[in-house]
Amino acid sequence: MSAIVDDVAAGDVESLIVLDQDDTLIQFDRRLLYRSVHAIGREHDLHYQHRRSNAEQLLGIPDAFAWCWARGGQWRQLIRPAVTVKTI
Repeated sequence: MSAIVDDVAAGDVESLIVLDQDDTLIQFDRRLLYRSVHAIGREHDLHYQHRRSNAEQLLGIPDAFAWCWARGGQWRQLIRPAVTVKTI
């Protein structure tokens, strides 16, 4: 998650990170995001929110990619041009 904050912060514009809401991880996410955002001094213009996928339809896109990747074969080949693997 820190890598996401770093990537977004590189844009040097006001930004909002929207995360899929998993009630078991919200407190952990908030602590990690708070530390990451404050460490780079962007607490005034880099924001984050948790939302349910039924409230933010774009959150379904990573699920679709994950399904294709896990399914493998032709499905993985179809999405491969749109996937970048980044080792963190």
